[in-house]
Amino acid sequence: VDIVGPLDPPTASGNRFILVVVEHATRYPEAIPLRTTTAPAVAKALLGIFSR
Repeated sequence: VDIVGPLDPPTASGNRFILVVVEHATRYPEAIPLRTTTAPAVAKALLGIFSR
């Protein structure tokens, strides 16, 4: 798990960061765009991945 950014310029929807998650066994990467890196924003993104 890592956070990339801040990226400039932001996307059209205001995202400036990317949350990168790599699945350990298969090395499958996921990249989730984020507007902020606050704990609630990151927790919500991780919850979305883990609850699939």
